[in-house]
This record gives sequence, structure tokens and C-alpha cells, in this order.
Amino acid sequence: MDVADGSRAFCAGACASTSRHRRSASSVRLSIVLREGTVTENSRRILLVQPPYGDYTYPYHSLSYVAAPLKAAGYEVDVIDLNIVWFRSVFTSAQLRAWSCELASSVDLLQSLASLSIGQQEEVVHALRCIADCNTLAPERAVEIFCSQEFYDFPRYLWARGQVRAFERLLTDLYTPYNYFSAFAVPPYEPDSQQVVSKALSQQRLIADVKQLLSERYHGRQYLFCGITVPFTTQLVPGMAVLNALRTLFPKAKLIAGGTAISDIYKYKESAEALAAFRELCDFFYVGEAETGIVRFADWCRGEEIALPGAAIDLTEPKPILERSNRDYVSLGGSSKGFTFHEWDSMPPDYTWIDWDMYLAPERRVNYSPARGCFWNQCTFCDYGLNSDSPTAPTRTMDPETCASHLSTLIASGVQRVYLAVDAIAPKFLGALADQLTSRQIHLRWSTQFFLTRQFTPELVTKLAYSGLCVASFGLESGSTSILEKMGKGKNRIEQDLLPAFHSFRESTIGLQPLFFYGFPGETDHDRNLTVELLTNNSDIFATISKGGSFTLLSGSIAAKDPQRFGVCNARRRFGENISGELQYDVENQDRCDREDSFKKFNDCLPHWNLWERPWAGGIDTLHTQLYVERFGRGIFHDLQQQYRYAEEPWASITVSSKFDLDDVMTNVMLHDALRCPSSLALVEEAGIPENIAEAVMACTENEEETKEYVMNFRQYREI
Repeated sequence: MDVADGSRAFCAGACASTSRHRRSASSVRLSIVLREGTVTENSRRILLVQPPYGDYTYPYHSLSYVAAPLKAAGYEVDVIDLNIVWFRSVFTSAQLRAWSCELASSVDLLQSLASLSIGQQEEVVHALRCIADCNTLAPERAVEIFCSQEFYDFPRYLWARGQVRAFERLLTDLYTPYNYFSAFAVPPYEPDSQQVVSKALSQQRLIADVKQLLSERYHGRQYLFCGITVPFTTQLVPGMAVLNALRTLFPKAKLIAGGTAISDIYKYKESAEALAAFRELCDFFYVGEAETGIVRFADWCRGEEIALPGAAIDLTEPKPILERSNRDYVSLGGSSKGFTFHEWDSMPPDYTWIDWDMYLAPERRVNYSPARGCFWNQCTFCDYGLNSDSPTAPTRTMDPETCASHLSTLIASGVQRVYLAVDAIAPKFLGALADQLTSRQIHLRWSTQFFLTRQFTPELVTKLAYSGLCVASFGLESGSTSILEKMGKGKNRIEQDLLPAFHSFRESTIGLQPLFFYGFPGETDHDRNLTVELLTNNSDIFATISKGGSFTLLSGSIAAKDPQRFGVCNARRRFGENISGELQYDVENQDRCDREDSFKKFNDCLPHWNLWERPWAGGIDTLHTQLYVERFGRGIFHDLQQQYRYAEEPWASITVSSKFDLDDVMTNVMLHDALRCPSSLALVEEAGIPENIAEAVMACTENEEETKEYVMNFRQYREI
């Protein structure tokens, strides 16, 4: 289920204009898998799971909005952030030692052979590199730095960050084919349902881990249903693997899956047949806001409801989502205006399940969604949520008084930092909320995402800063007035809205983080240069400047529905894809320039640094960024970048004895990798290397004379 059909930080991940575009989550979607077979009729226990792989610095909030109405209805709800529980269970010295022994055994077996094929040589190098990582990493020390005041000592922070990045590289090697190392920087693109399921079932090491962790906590319990939330595509394959484990552990429980990524699959499916592959792992998708139907689903599981709620999709006979009305969305308070009523005073989001000691940060923060949908709702590139006739879900905001009461309760529980996870929140609401925080003396440090307008006057910005706002992202999208107008962002936006707002923030301590992308239909190099100029000319108010991503044409966007208006033609689904909303397209009278490499020269003009990535300090909307801006001011990342940008990435070493010439083995493997790259083939003849790889990379025969000792050095990782 989803909470809020808007803010990507809420339902789909931190907001960023990358090749996937900005998204925000304002509806909690949960996916449910229903199996035949029943639990005892009196069972009222439910298990909700946040699967890997996501932010390990603070908890995600989807399940807080799912658990609250279920608990209010009398259900017993177990909630587990399996993402952080699993990460901390494997990011230990004990686990590294176990992996090292396992890998050493595989090397010994290969070393016993008379000769090694190129594939076996690759296995040797792979295993030795992993052993070197296992022997070099110090996970407990890294956790200690993240969770103490040493966090603010940047050289130590940088070292601890490197430990986790090297570990993610190790996870990628051991938990193939999932790429943990690039999951945040380059979210996986999963366009085919059968491939998703196949990848999930191949995650046998992860499935075994999950079974052990859940058995330790919940063995012997009977659940009415088990649900997972999949807000981001990074969690899609691991989430499906978790479902496989749940089916084995709790065979009588009904299973359900939801979240933005699940709803996108249902929304963008080529046909009902595209969902058939998921039946192997789950029986239901939940494709709506949690508050509107999750209790009814639980009641249906108990036989107390005759019909399934509309948001619960039976994968054995999936039905189309009809035109959505306000009744399909939850009211946030005040006049219901046709939305489904929810008692927010008595059923606020439930954060009591969080184990704060698990997370890699010295302070506590939660996501909280006081608004859903987008008050602007006109961007022509946007297609977020289960909307049918607009870019996002209908806009709704909570009563500022209710919101302030919720936040006051959080502070009393020891949470003093909040990210307002929204799509685009109206300035009027922000001002009213700031008034409530100030008048009630609620001492909170908060961050959020904006849609900048001329209403961000010096007076409003001063009020926001005084109430505790320290950093905020916003959708810049482009620095070209004409392109912004085509994007639906308004006329003369730079002159009338952005520059005046920039002036207001310049007089404050609040750090902004701009989100932008290249390649919108009709955009020229001149327009892209204008984006670079706008960013560099105002870099003093930006906490960080990221790289721009690439425009993606989404099938439900205004640009896709009215292609002639944007000079777009021949929009089509990529061959073989059946669950993706991304379309290939051509632009009339213009060569396509939509790959990120095409925009490299513009990104190279910006003061970005590859280290400023989620979920780390310097990343968009991250807790670590907020903490550094709080402590050192919004200019801290510019200073750190100048001081540390040429720091070397870490290396790991291992000393090993072998009868094979490991220097030759390493050379063969590197050559083989190079020759498999298409761009390298053109250099083969020039370099005098035989075109036949088998001729160039021969089997390495055993040295029968003596065993030699080799020191092998491996770069642990290179930032993307």
C-alpha cells in the first residue's frame, strides 16, 4: 500500500530529477499476496515487512501508515524493517569471516586442478578479491562512527562511508545478480515481469538470510496475512525474494504486496497476462492508499467482508482500474470533499515499531506526510500514482493543528527531526505549519521538498527558518524559461518566481537542493547552457548541486498523451517490455539526444561530486545531509568538496600462495574483460592482439616447480 500518491521520499524514494524523474509519495501502497489455505478463523495477527534494499540511515514510513488503521481496528500488527535488520545482520565481522572461509574453500578447490580455463581464472580472481574485502573491512568501527559524534569528523565519516560502499560491492559479488553497489545512484530498470520473478528466485542467499531472520523473531506465530511494501524499484527484486521466504515460513498466511513500484507495475502493464508471472510469489497487489481499504482487506481475509476492496487486485483474475474518484483517496482532515474519511487525531501514523539503535546515524528522523497529491499538478512530464486524468493524485493537506500535534508527540518520543514527505506542498500550508510549530514551542529540525513560487517571500522564508527548516529540495527542472513553459511550470517562471525566491533564501540559513534533468523534447544546447548558468550563478544558496539526469517519456504524462504538442512522434513500448511505463520516441525535425553521456559536457560544468549521493551526506533529501547542514551551515559541502575531492578510493590486499602464476591469471582476466567490451574490439587489431579471445587468453597451466607467494591488490570500488 502506499501513503500519499505524491512525494517520492514517501512512497518511491528521495525526490530527484534523474532518468526516472522526480516522484514523491503521499499514499501508502501495500502489496498483498493471497494464498489458498486459511489460518485459524480467530487469527487477528498481521505481519508487515519493509524489504531490502533501501536507506539504512533512518526508517521509511510506509508501514507506519498501514499499521495505524489496522491497530485501530483491533488487529495485532508486527512490523519489521527487514532492510536494516538484514543489513546489520550481514555487516558484521563474524559474517565476513564466514564468507572468507567459504571463499577460501572455493579457491583451494580451483588450485587443486591441473589447469584453469578462463572462466575458472575469473572465479579465482573474483574469490580472492572478495576475500581481500572480507579481511579489510571493519564494520563495527564504521557503525560506531555513524552512530556517534565522530559522524561530524568528515575524514572519519569518509572512511566509514567507504567501508559501507566496499561492503556493497562485496554484496553485489556474493548476492548476484542484484547490484547493491549501484542501487541508489542508478535505480534498477525492471521492465519485464518474468525477469523480475526469475531474478528474485535466483536470490537464494538472500532468501536463506530472510528465512533465518524471520524465524528467529516470529517462529510459531500464525498470520492472517503478510504484506510487503515496495516503494522503490530498488526493492522490487529483493521484495519478491522476501515473498518467497514468507510463503515457505507462513504457508497458511495470505500474502500481499504494495507500494509505488507495485502500483506502477499494475498501472503500466501491457496486458493482464503481464501479471501472470507474479502469481508464483503473490496473489494480490494492493494499488491504493492504505487508509481506504487495508482494514476491509483484513476483514475480508477473516470472512467478515463479502467483497474485496477495490484496491486489492486478485492476480488470478486482475481487473482494470476504473476512472478514479475522490472516494479512492483518503481525506487528510477538515471538510472531506468526497474523500474517504480517516480519523487522524486518533489514528496518526504509528512509529512505535522502530528500533532506533539499528540505523547508521547519530540522530533520529522520520518521514511524515502532511500533504498528498500536488497542489500544482500541471507538469507535462509527470506521471505519478494511480491518476488517470492529471499528472498526480488530487491535492490534500492536513489541518496544521493536527499536524503540529502529531509532531509534538514524535518529539516526546525522542524524535527531533522530520522529513515532510510530500509531492509539492503549498506555501500557504507551510506558513500555517510554521506558525503552529513556533506558537507551540515545538523545537523541531525539519526538511522537505518545495515547488518554488513567488509566495516564498523573505517574510515566509524567515518564518520557515525560525520554525526549524534547514534544508529543502525543489524541482528546478530547467534553467530555460521557454522549456519550463513547455513543461507546464508556468510562464516567465525564472524571472517571476525562481529569482525572487532565490533572493529570499539567500538572506536565510536554509540550504536548497535543486533537481533537474536534460533532454525534454525541443530542448537545445542553448537551453542546457542556461540551466548550467542558473545553477552556477546561484550556487551560494544550494547545499549541493547534483548531476542532471535524462528525460523519460512516461506513458501517462501529458507529453505522451498529447505528443504533437511537444513534437514527439512514434512513441512506443520497447520490444519485450511488459510492465514499464517508459516509452521510446522520436522528436520531429530533431536528432534525439537523450542519453546521459550526451549531457556529460553540461554536467562537467557543474560543481557536483560523485560522493554527494543518496543516502550519504550531500545526497538529495538525506538525513546525513540535513545533519551536516544543521551543524556546519549550507556551505559545508562546497568546502568539503574542495578539500577532499581528490581523496583516493580504498584498496584491499591479500597475500596468497599458489602453483599458478597469479600475475598471469590477473592479466588474463583483465584482458578477457576488456575484449568482451564492444568498444574494445576496434582496438584489438591496432594493439596486435589476436581477435580470437580464446587465442589471446590461454588456460594457465600449473607451475610444477614450486609454490610462490603473491600479493594481490584490488581497488575496492570506484564511485559511479
